[in-house]
Amino acid sequence: MLGLRLLPVAVLLFGGVSASVASSHPHRIQFKRQASSTQYPQLNGKPLTADQIKPEWKAALDAATKAGKIPNIPPSTSVDGGTPTYPSGTDMTKVCSWSTDACQGPNDVYQAPDGVVGVQFDDGPTEATARLNQFLTQNNISATRFLIGGQIAGFPNALAGIMKVPNQQLCVHSYTHHQMTTLTSEQIAAELGWTAQIIYDQTGFIPNCHRCPYGDVDNRVRAIAEELFGLYHVSWNHDTNDWCVSQSETSACPGENPGSSVDNIQTYIDTTMAGPKSPGVIMLEHELSDRTVGLFEEHTWTGISKNGWKHANIGELAQKPWYANAAGPDSAKTAQNNILVGSAGSAAPPSGGSSSGTGSGGASASTGGSSAAAGKSGTSTSGSTAAAAGSASTPSSSTAAGTTGTTTSTTKKSSAPAGFAAAPAAAVAAAAAVAVVGALCA
Repeated sequence: MLGLRLLPVAVLLFGGVSASVASSHPHRIQFKRQASSTQYPQLNGKPLTADQIKPEWKAALDAATKAGKIPNIPPSTSVDGGTPTYPSGTDMTKVCSWSTDACQGPNDVYQAPDGVVGVQFDDGPTEATARLNQFLTQNNISATRFLIGGQIAGFPNALAGIMKVPNQQLCVHSYTHHQMTTLTSEQIAAELGWTAQIIYDQTGFIPNCHRCPYGDVDNRVRAIAEELFGLYHVSWNHDTNDWCVSQSETSACPGENPGSSVDNIQTYIDTTMAGPKSPGVIMLEHELSDRTVGLFEEHTWTGISKNGWKHANIGELAQKPWYANAAGPDSAKTAQNNILVGSAGSAAPPSGGSSSGTGSGGASASTGGSSAAAGKSGTSTSGSTAAAAGSASTPSSSTAAGTTGTTTSTTKKSSAPAGFAAAPAAAVAAAAAVAVVGALCA
C-alpha cells in the first residue's frame, strides 16, 4: 500500500489569487530573469563575499536596514563548524537562534500536521539526484527540494531533470552551504539572492521558502530572507543524520545517535515511521549520495507506506503557494509585483477551500500550541508554523518565536564528509567548483 498523497492544497486554496505586497514589503526584490549565458559565482570553498551582492539587492538591504526591518544582531562565530556563539553582551532574547536555543520564528515551518510526513531533501543537485528523481516519479511522490545555488551552476542539466518529476517544489538552501548566522548581512543577501536567481533563470519559478545550512538561522537571517526575498524558513523536528554515512561505511559522526552507523540511522527512521502520528514529521534527509537516497527509498518511504502516513511537500502541508509567482507547479505565473497570498509575512490564505483527506480547507498555517516573546517561555496567541493541511494544528510540542523548540536533534554540527560528488568537467570553470562543497551536511 502506498502512502496517501495530499493534493496540492496551495493550488486548491489559492488558484490565481494574488495580493500586492508593495505596501507591507516595500523592500521586496523584484527579480529579472537572466539569459542562459549569465555567469554565476563560482565555488571556492568559502561563502560568497559582500561585494558579490547585486547592486539592487544591496540598495534594498540598506533601505530595509535603515527602516528598522533588519534587526541589529551581530554575526555569530563558529569554531570548527560547531555551535555558533554570539559576541559577549548580545541580547539573546532578541536573537531567536535555532542553533543555540532551537528557537523558531513566527513564520518558520518545522513540523507537519498530524498523520503527515513532509517529504523534502537537502543539498541537491548531486550525482544521486537522477536516482532520486526516478524513484519519486515511479511512486508519484511530491517533494520539496532545498537546492544549493552553486550546485545548480555545477550541474547545469540537473535542474531540468528535477523539473521533469511531477510535483517538485524548489526552495533555497544557500549558494555555498555555510553557516548563515556567521555571515554579514550583505553575504546573507548574496547567498539567498543568487540561489533564488539561478532557480528563476532556469525554471521561471521564484522560490518563496528556504532552509539555512545546518538549520543555522536567527532573526537577522529571517528578516533578510523575508523582507528582501519573501522566503519563509523551514526547519525540521526529526533528524536522520544520514549525511554522516553518505560517503562510506565509516561514519563522520562517531558517538551520534542516529548517525554513528548505517544501522542506527535505519533504526531511527523505522522507529519514527512506526511511532506516534502527532505531531506530524518533517525529517531531515539528503540527496547527497546513493546511500542517503537508498535510506529514503528503503526505510522512510517504506515506513510511510506501511504505517498509513499521508505525505506532502512543504508548500502542500503548510498551505502556502509553492512559489512567489505561482500557486503550484502548473499554475500561471503572476507578475512579480503581485506576490501570491501566503508567502512569508503576507496575509493568510482565504477561507472556503478544501483539501483531500485532511479536513476542511482554508485554514492558514497553524499557530503553535506554546509560544512566547523572543528567548523566553510563556504563552501567546501567535506561534510558529507547526503547519496545517486543512485545519489548524496545535500539537503539544509546537513552539513559537522565541521559545525553545522540541526536536529530536538540536545543534546541527557543520562537520561533514568530504568527497562530495564532482560536477562534469565541462560544467564549471574551476575544477574544484563542487568539491568545495564537501562539507555539506544539512
